[in-house]
Amino acid sequence: MSTIRKLMISDKEDVLEISRHIWDGHDYLPHIFDKIMNDCSSHIFGAEVNGKIMGVANLRLVEEGKIGWMEALRVHPEVRGLGIARKLTERLVDEAKQLGVEKLRYATAFDNDASLKLASNIGMKKVDEFAIRWFNYSDTKDHNIIASQLQQVSGKEFYKCLTGQSKVDTKGHIVYDWKVIDVTLKGLEDLEESVEYWVEKSGEILLSASIGILHYSNHGSAWDFTIYASNRETFLSQMVCHLERMVVHNTAVGSCIVQPEFESILLHEFKFSDIDDTTKMLLLERQL
Repeated sequence: MSTIRKLMISDKEDVLEISRHIWDGHDYLPHIFDKIMNDCSSHIFGAEVNGKIMGVANLRLVEEGKIGWMEALRVHPEVRGLGIARKLTERLVDEAKQLGVEKLRYATAFDNDASLKLASNIGMKKVDEFAIRWFNYSDTKDHNIIASQLQQVSGKEFYKCLTGQSKVDTKGHIVYDWKVIDVTLKGLEDLEESVEYWVEKSGEILLSASIGILHYSNHGSAWDFTIYASNRETFLSQMVCHLERMVVHNTAVGSCIVQPEFESILLHEFKFSDIDDTTKMLLLERQL
């Protein structure tokens, strides 16, 4: 029997133990645990079994509390199959309703059947899809593609570009690092301290846009970026721009998120070494 309750700082060791079994010990949760626990926008719950936390899940409020982002769902392998993930997920939905959240969002890999089943059980539907590639940048010097004149811009300028004359279709939201933010002035301005915004324009017309963020962990740093482009040429320009940003940030590992129509270019026109893996990310939503 499991009991779902608010997580406490004193539960940290139990959470770290769960994380040792996630992604071969490369789970990001240990690196942000203290931040989450001290973040008033995060509502993190634990599943207690025999006095020990064996599962966790977080509801993070964004967009001034209008949207609830479901994340960090983890269950210890010793108790999987007992319905703990379902109980945690349902608790997040209840919490969101109590807090007046208007929309729930969740992102997961396309082949994560258990995760997709959980999302379906609480009424979530797919609203978008992206391809993702992780890679090592060591061979990028062999690429002879030259980036066009891209500009790094502020959150305010990024918003103006996306909502003005544009050949880029973001469907009203921007994906970054397995998270999503609506295209709003406040949201993009609030995020700009931790990300980089890049655009390519022809006159006043937006041809491509991207967002990049640098991550740090015990395993080193990584540059994660998402590209929105209007054609092959603008996609390649953005790609090379972010390969160059990896050099600037002195990081060896990168991940690129792209719209499905650019997946083939991402996979076949750039050759990388060492780390090289791909998947598809699904964005799911539910109106409350």
